[in-house]
Amino acid sequence: MSFFEHTINGDIMKKIIIITLLFLFIFLYYIKDEIVYSNTYNNKDYDTYNLKIDNCSLSTNNFISKLEYLNNKDFRILEIVPEVIYERKFEYYSSNLEFVLDDFKNKYVDEMMDDNKYAKNICIKEIKIDTNKEVVNSLSNYIDFHNQTIYLKIKLYYLIGDTMKKLFTLLFLSMLISIILGNYIFASYKSNMEHIIASSSYGDVYMILYGSYNNKAKVEKLKIDNYILKKEGNFYRVYVGATSNLDNAERIKNIYLKQGVSVYIRNEASYDIDFVDYLQSVDNYTDKTDEDILEIQKNIVKKYKDRFENGVE
Repeated sequence: MSFFEHTINGDIMKKIIIITLLFLFIFLYYIKDEIVYSNTYNNKDYDTYNLKIDNCSLSTNNFISKLEYLNNKDFRILEIVPEVIYERKFEYYSSNLEFVLDDFKNKYVDEMMDDNKYAKNICIKEIKIDTNKEVVNSLSNYIDFHNQTIYLKIKLYYLIGDTMKKLFTLLFLSMLISIILGNYIFASYKSNMEHIIASSSYGDVYMILYGSYNNKAKVEKLKIDNYILKKEGNFYRVYVGATSNLDNAERIKNIYLKQGVSVYIRNEASYDIDFVDYLQSVDNYTDKTDEDILEIQKNIVKKYKDRFENGVE
């Protein structure tokens, strides 16, 4: 592109941005007096509470039992901060306590460089939660916390009456501007878009983590022979299965728990469409026994190793 063409396109972009801002200003001006503010969503009042935990009254050992009160309540866990690495925040947006606990344990391992520092019981220093005041007050009966901070939610806007007509007109004009802008961006960065599409993930894969070890010698001493060994960061991770379904992952975890073995679930994005397709083709566990499921997992491990050659750096 010549300097002249670059300058012309630059001027077009400036005009598009100015027109877009102008329509946005007109839109806000017309509806500014007809907006009703609300602190609710899903017909419930929600706030975000940052609970600072006292005396390790909440930890990985008692996480489920202490917070099981929340199971029938409206809540979302947003962040967990462990006591040992206080500067690190582990982020979520989930009401599944078991999933949050497993994921937190796995991410915590990633942060600990020395294997000896990985305690089985991890004290939790802070937990950020979306819920209402009544739930938080009742929660104080189960865990000790102080200095709770409320973060106001972004308010939702409800449009009334004739404002909808104005809104649709302005939205139509905005769509035209968006189409022009979108076409320009697509034409200018087509090659980059193709690269992004080619490298996008095809789906989530829930890997069944048997354990994490800081040297390969520990892995070789394990009394299991059907596993995937991956070098991730400073750790050698041993996986004994995989699935594309979280409910199936929980069932596999329970099967190992019956055998006296604690495994963990690690959520990963897969960039291999064939492997994801294979998982989805064998992920129907409705009428399967525990033995059937373990046999399926054995085949999945073999499929994974054949496809990715079980490479360890």
